[in-house]
Amino acid sequence: MSSAAELRFIQLGALSLRLNAIDVDQIISELLTHQQQAPDLMTRARLVLDVSQLGDEPIAETDLQALAAALNEHKLGLVGVVAGGQAAAVASALRLPVLRSVGEIRLAAADARRAQTTNEPAESPAQDDVAAPVETEDADYRPTRFIDRTIRSGQQVYARDADLVVVGSVSPGAEIIADGSIHVYGTLRGRALAGATGDEQARVFCRDFRAELVSVAGHYKVLEALPEGLKGSAVQVWLQDGQLKLDPLD
Repeated sequence: MSSAAELRFIQLGALSLRLNAIDVDQIISELLTHQQQAPDLMTRARLVLDVSQLGDEPIAETDLQALAAALNEHKLGLVGVVAGGQAAAVASALRLPVLRSVGEIRLAAADARRAQTTNEPAESPAQDDVAAPVETEDADYRPTRFIDRTIRSGQQVYARDADLVVVGSVSPGAEIIADGSIHVYGTLRGRALAGATGDEQARVFCRDFRAELVSVAGHYKVLEALPEGLKGSAVQVWLQDGQLKLDPLD
């Protein structure tokens, strides 16, 4: 059976739910499977709907409402619709904003988290609030953020517009995120998300690989899906033809 939906990391705190078909029962079943494999994966993130794969055939509003209701029932709320395809019509039917940039996605996810904490309604992101891209003389240059300590359980480190180097270990339940590549010179037991804003050239390197989850440009694997033979080894993770690859460095 082909997948009805795909999950991808698209920005800190947000997951893209790309629909391949409108089959509410199958979509929910697949999402619950993801949730069982990685319990923390979706409880902290917010979903952004991507309907770009559904073509031009109009989507019935009743189907959209049924999907939104089913997601809400399982506490998987939507915060917006990614621009493209029928996004405008879908967003109107669900009373959600159309999100056209990483900045808008970040703001929508942050607003949803604040609303959940304070019980205040989330605000739609304003275009004026979206940060402009940073331009440099050398487009290939990327700064590096260094962390000279172990990242403890429950901690999160984000290297915005930079590579991340951890001269230490990453504990279970910790999360490291970088817009560029990630290097861990100790044991990686937590979650590592490289290419957080979509850089498919980013990679993850570590000396002792025991990760709960690794991701490059939104493509991810969880612990249960990782090759057993790589655990405890020096490993690199990268994207090739849209597939996440893991190989020993030795």
